[in-house]
Amino acid sequence: MRGPDLSAVSRPLRLRDICCACILGLSFVHVPGAYALSGLRVDLGRIETEVLTLTDLVAEIDWKSDDHVSLLLRGDIAPASTAAAESSFLIECQTAIWRDEYLSCAEGVLGLGHKDGARTRMKVEFALGLGAERRWEFKSGNMAFDLSLLAGGLRTRLVATGAETLTGGMFNGAVEVKGEGARLSAVSLQGDLADLNLSAESVLEHVNAALTLNAEQRDEAWRLSATMKLKEGAVYLISPREVMGEWPGFYIEPGAEPIIVDLDVTWDPGQDHFLIKHFFYSHPGILQVALGVEGNLSPELAISSFQLALTAPALEQTYPIYLQPLLLRTSINNLELVGVLETGIRWRKGEVEEAWLRIGDLHLADAHRRFAIYGLHGDLRVNGDEAPVRSTLGWEGLRFYRLNLGAGDMAFESRGDKIEVAEWRDIPILDGVFHIEDFQVRNFGKPGFSITLDGRLAPVSLDEFSQAMGWPVLTGTLAGEFNGLHYENNALELNGDLNIDVFGGAVTLRDLTITGLFSQYSVLQGDVDFERLDLEQLTQTFTFGKIEGTLAGAVSNLVLEDWRPMSFEAQFATVDDTRPHRISRRALENLNQLGGGLSGTMSRGFLRLFPEYSYGQLGISCYLHGGVCELGGIRAVEGGSFLLTRGGMLPPWVEVRALGRSISWDELIDGLKQISRGGFEIR
Repeated sequence: MRGPDLSAVSRPLRLRDICCACILGLSFVHVPGAYALSGLRVDLGRIETEVLTLTDLVAEIDWKSDDHVSLLLRGDIAPASTAAAESSFLIECQTAIWRDEYLSCAEGVLGLGHKDGARTRMKVEFALGLGAERRWEFKSGNMAFDLSLLAGGLRTRLVATGAETLTGGMFNGAVEVKGEGARLSAVSLQGDLADLNLSAESVLEHVNAALTLNAEQRDEAWRLSATMKLKEGAVYLISPREVMGEWPGFYIEPGAEPIIVDLDVTWDPGQDHFLIKHFFYSHPGILQVALGVEGNLSPELAISSFQLALTAPALEQTYPIYLQPLLLRTSINNLELVGVLETGIRWRKGEVEEAWLRIGDLHLADAHRRFAIYGLHGDLRVNGDEAPVRSTLGWEGLRFYRLNLGAGDMAFESRGDKIEVAEWRDIPILDGVFHIEDFQVRNFGKPGFSITLDGRLAPVSLDEFSQAMGWPVLTGTLAGEFNGLHYENNALELNGDLNIDVFGGAVTLRDLTITGLFSQYSVLQGDVDFERLDLEQLTQTFTFGKIEGTLAGAVSNLVLEDWRPMSFEAQFATVDDTRPHRISRRALENLNQLGGGLSGTMSRGFLRLFPEYSYGQLGISCYLHGGVCELGGIRAVEGGSFLLTRGGMLPPWVEVRALGRSISWDELIDGLKQISRGGFEIR
């Protein structure tokens, strides 16, 4: 006889997936073995899961004999997000076997499709435990599945990763899913992804790939192994973590050989513990990475150990794809890079157990022509124990701006987290030499990582140096003692003085620090002292006009942001000595322009007939803040200050008063450039 039509019921359930929902629906049916019903219809109404909502859910069973039945389960699927479109589904089997409270089907059909679209149908096998044991399994040996049917579910489930719109793609292959009751216990996939397209923050375009995935739960822990071979298409992958203030994106395309990703992971949800036993990524000819990581996810991500091995056989191809996106917020985001690099590290509980770096014939040049290194090669190694390890590093040439330096090499010795230079060949710099007394690395691989350098720069001719840098030709020497050049936390500090003997006197740079050294907005701070500069050499070098005398001064609290002056206090004045104090007419006019206009009777009368004049004392100051320079002189007077006072041995005598003017830094620099080209107008 035909069974009853049960009334619709609404049963909100928190289930893991649609398969579990189907099982629980069928478990309402209890069929005593002693009775054979010709038909049974169960109207299950609505079932809510964590991911999907099932509506208009109906199960129909016809008993062909005591243990042979036909089954039809149909309904509509909607993601938990009500904004997504509904899809219909059915599970059908004409030759199901009912035996020992198990329902099994060897020749079933699964149908999926949008309500207003074509249905996807595929052959499936399944077995359902409807008695005390709720074990179930579902598999298809030759599935052809339209992945766009999952678009709504992905939008709901993967919103954190930006997976919003799956616009197309097919999976062709074998699928097997197992579980018990509402608990999923195993998933297996093996097949091909064809023409996969995803439009979101991360993007997939026409991706073709081979995929193998096995996931199984044992003793509350999940074990996942997966392999993917990306054969065709393009991937734009956004980093899941912020790097230096950016969310870098990587544009990846396979070449003649596929890109391979291989993964083996264990995860214990109860302990929130994970172990990446093996992660292997191979982009043939460009990058190969092997990684292992162990840690916990809660209360926050904490890594207890990791090991990494990386090989880049062609850095000219590796850099634009994998390195440049990570450097967008740094000052080295545009490099020309060629060579071979291998590196690796083993780290556990805050300690480096081993690290290595091998470099082969590396050439690196900044696209802005600030620096370059040629023929860099070496084998650097660090061990966590106290056994000494020797390393070497060498190069064929260095360039800093227009300054070409010579070849060099050094040998290192490491013990634990300390690295020291054991041997060093001095680097020639034009006609001088850079010599290192001591070079040490501390806390390698730890938060307190630092580098300390002690050395000296033997005198370099400023004549050759200025020509190499494209400056006006200077006379004198450049030398310095570096007693503790210290790097830590992206900051560089000079404990010592850099001395420049120039214009018959000396310029000393002291207390220099650079913060944000490798960022786009580095900040330099320090002080500069000027002692007994010959004004005649100085002014004639920069075509300011001739001034005789001796100048001294200081620039205090200097702050440069991205090498642009932001603030300082500068004061310069002549000193009392036996040198004559004379100034040419051209220099006087330029000084007047700096002060804000001509003073006295310089602009008229017989003074125009003289090429040179006497003065008493010269002085100028600039207080820079907010992009504006507050100009001042040597002695305050009503309405301004004196830049040049009367005095000297022989007439005619002149003076120049500054009007206490303010001028933008850009205008001041532009005016000084005009002066250097032979002009003198500063507006």
